[in-house]
Amino acid sequence: MAAIAGLAAAWAPPAAVVGAMLGGSALLVGLALPVASVAITALAVPVGAALESRYGDLPVGPADVAALLVAGVVAARLATRRQSVLSVPAVAVAVAPFIAVLLLESSLAPSLAAALKATLRWVELAVVSVCAASLVRSRRDVLIAVGAVGASVAGQGLLGAAQFVTRTGPPSFAIGPFLRAYGTFGQPNPYAGYLAMSVPLLVAVAAICWRCLPPLGLVALVTCAGLGAAGVAMSLSRGAWIGLVAAALTVALVWSRRTRLLAGAGIVVLAVTAGASGLGLLPESIQARIAPVLGYVRVFDARGVVPLPDTFALVERMAHWQVAAEMFVDYPLFGVGPGHYAIAYPEYAILPYWRDPLGHAHNVYLNVAAESGVLGLLAFGLMLAVWAAVWVRTVRRSARSGQPLAVAVCLGAGASIIAAMAHNLFDNLFVHGLNVHVGVLLGLLAWSAARVADGRRATAEGEAWAERP
Repeated sequence: MAAIAGLAAAWAPPAAVVGAMLGGSALLVGLALPVASVAITALAVPVGAALESRYGDLPVGPADVAALLVAGVVAARLATRRQSVLSVPAVAVAVAPFIAVLLLESSLAPSLAAALKATLRWVELAVVSVCAASLVRSRRDVLIAVGAVGASVAGQGLLGAAQFVTRTGPPSFAIGPFLRAYGTFGQPNPYAGYLAMSVPLLVAVAAICWRCLPPLGLVALVTCAGLGAAGVAMSLSRGAWIGLVAAALTVALVWSRRTRLLAGAGIVVLAVTAGASGLGLLPESIQARIAPVLGYVRVFDARGVVPLPDTFALVERMAHWQVAAEMFVDYPLFGVGPGHYAIAYPEYAILPYWRDPLGHAHNVYLNVAAESGVLGLLAFGLMLAVWAAVWVRTVRRSARSGQPLAVAVCLGAGASIIAAMAHNLFDNLFVHGLNVHVGVLLGLLAWSAARVADGRRATAEGEAWAERP
């Protein structure tokens, strides 16, 4: 075996040798400490875009390798009987119908490679969620996974701050004397999306479990959350800002009666402000600050609109939304095919300005409708509905669970996913390995749901025992 390994190392490219050594080491660590493979997966997500390679038509990055690693750890533990049960939570089962629709439509798609590549992202998401739910079993495991997310967020926040202040990056990202932060993602929006789907988890654990954490760990967690929030601000991504606001309002609406009142008041204030801005009733200084945000969610016809420097991104996004809608109208049942938005785009492009398909429609829901039609849209909606139902049920049951860490993880993981899905109204955050990150969040959400259920069951059993004569 040593001779075979030596010959393989001599003949293989250096990058492959280094990758094999790192992968083998990570596998050994994962076998020794199972939750370490989940932590490695969380750490690998941000570097996915920077270190991505292509094998034929298939892009492979560290997040994909980490997903394979965590699946290998679970398989090895099951094979050696060190783990007897594979946890398959409802949030993972909910992905299966969507994957089934994508596989069905892949058989009809013009490019099988492109269709399978798009389907693989969702297979990875489901596999990682199952593996995370199976390997994260204790409070220590959860804290290790959350710590890995915090370390990754802190690194991205520091890198984004350096880019923002030193203006290191493409000139197109420059804003006045600064430059939009983009981290290792190459673009500000996925960078901000990753931070926005991580910071709520850190904030929830720090806010609810501050008495249970050691002082140094609490300081580290708060610092990581602060750096992540600063990174979102320095990215100047309005989609991420909207996602965080939507997450905060949703958590407030489901948490308690008092927070529902506060959230309702906040929604009323936002609605009145938006209406007053639309009617031009606000002072000019305030109007100038609010108008860009309102314009970000405004719907208009992009045909014939000449883009200006201040409106280029807005008109470009609307042009791609219109193209996705036209694809859906032409192929309402099965769509143009999974992963075929960019392939079909030249037939629908709004010329002369918008020739580049950008890879997706800058709206996940429209992108699913265009590529998968009504069948895909229904399966996608069912998946999101199950995620929401599991989260809401766990939040409502958590009051009497006596499990503060489970409550914090439930609120934080759910809020992170909500922020991502709200941001997905203006982008696609299931790229650059972010699908794997969502899988980790779903695994943590499944752990919290199980712990809350166990806590309620133990409480009910204790009360029943106390009431016995």
